[in-house]
Amino acid sequence: MHNIREEETPRPIIYIDETWVNHNHSRKYIWTDSSSSGGLKVPIKVPRLIVCHAGSSNYGFIEGAKMVFQASNNGDYHQQMNSDVFKEWFIDLLRSLEESCVIVMDNASYHSRVFEKIPTTNSRKSEIVSWLASKEIPHDPQKSVPELLQIVDKYKGLFPKVYELDNIAAEMGHEVVRLPPYHCQYNPIELIWATVKGEVAEKNKTFKIKDVRMLLEEALDRDDKLNKGNDENELEDKLVKDYFDEKLNEVELDADYDDKLDEDYDNELDENYDKLDQDYNDKFDEDYDNELDENYDKLDQDYNDKFDEDYDNELDENYDKLDQDYNDKFDEDYDNELDENYDKLDQDYNDKFDEDYDNELDENYDKLDADYDDKLDEDYDNELDENYDKLDQDYNKFDEDYHELDEDYDKFDEYDDKRDETMVTSMETIVTTPAAYEVRSVIKFLNAQGIAPIEIDRQLCQVYGPNVMSKQMQQRIICLPIDLAQLTINFNRRYALCIQKLYH
Repeated sequence: MHNIREEETPRPIIYIDETWVNHNHSRKYIWTDSSSSGGLKVPIKVPRLIVCHAGSSNYGFIEGAKMVFQASNNGDYHQQMNSDVFKEWFIDLLRSLEESCVIVMDNASYHSRVFEKIPTTNSRKSEIVSWLASKEIPHDPQKSVPELLQIVDKYKGLFPKVYELDNIAAEMGHEVVRLPPYHCQYNPIELIWATVKGEVAEKNKTFKIKDVRMLLEEALDRDDKLNKGNDENELEDKLVKDYFDEKLNEVELDADYDDKLDEDYDNELDENYDKLDQDYNDKFDEDYDNELDENYDKLDQDYNDKFDEDYDNELDENYDKLDQDYNDKFDEDYDNELDENYDKLDQDYNDKFDEDYDNELDENYDKLDADYDDKLDEDYDNELDENYDKLDQDYNKFDEDYHELDEDYDKFDEYDDKRDETMVTSMETIVTTPAAYEVRSVIKFLNAQGIAPIEIDRQLCQVYGPNVMSKQMQQRIICLPIDLAQLTINFNRRYALCIQKLYH
């Protein structure tokens, strides 16, 4: 502001602000006499008027800039304004200015709407990512909200706030200067508000909102005429002078009143006033603190509810996304692991099955072999015993036949010896070289006569000589009771059959 005042061609400085007036707005104390039963009946319910105006030492109040409307509730008057209403009023104000001016205002929220809001903890993750992308700030969209906000805090100093009203004023040739936060005393229009509201409090007798509005507008119009042409310093001096004049009038009234009362009454009255002031201030401070605490609690609650809701929504979205990603990843890993486990189980099962199968097969084979061997041994032993018994029987019969054969051989040997002797004595009767058919005919004839074979042989040898028949022919003629060769063949054949059955 100092630099603006030092410009070669100073620009007019326009101060703008808002205030409020309740319909029960009146003085805290009034003078009464002994005939009065009490003070004014002030209503408790308080409809409220909101006032927005602009003025300067060059123009006084700006013509057409006055805005007065009734509030919808009894809360803080700052909550009755909003950015859209104030923006419309502000643009109309700028259009009514004929030259380039400096606009001074405080930092109320509806004065400070920005073109591009820097993300905060209340912002959604998509808004934070979009802001970082628009500013070409390196970031990972997959990071959490707190991590992204740390990146925002690191870089937000490079992007100063651009207020919408400041930009509108600059486009129309004006400049906006903002007061430091919580320093409303630097705005001279606050002194005007004190004068206007004091006049309304002094004249408000009906406590009707219509009458209060009329008193308010009359006070604003009167101060407009009074302040036009004065600079800020002169305006402040005048307001201070009026304040002291008002206090002087009160002192004079006190002096007249002191003429009627003694000094002790004055002292007691002063003590009572001090006590009342103290009690009122204590009560006011207590009520103000309670109301302030309630408002802060309500704001904290609203903020926490809003934050919790947004946080829960964002958390739900993140959880849903994480769940989806986790499920996809889990399904993929699970499928892969399941396949691996299945493959491993199949391999283990096959190995185990093969091993168990081989073991069981070996056991079964062993058992079958054992059973077969037991059965085979049993059958073999039985059959072998039978065969041995039969062979023993055959052998015994063979032995008997063999003994009979030996006896026959012995008889044959005796016969040979006897025949030889006979042949020696009757050699002259032997027929040499008989015909074969002749010998066969003689054998048949003698056999038909029932002659024993050995006798047939003897007679043949006697007649035809010892060489009439071969050894084999002699055996046939003698008719051996057992054929030794055939018996041997039969025995070998039966033994081979037993061996074949045993192994098949």
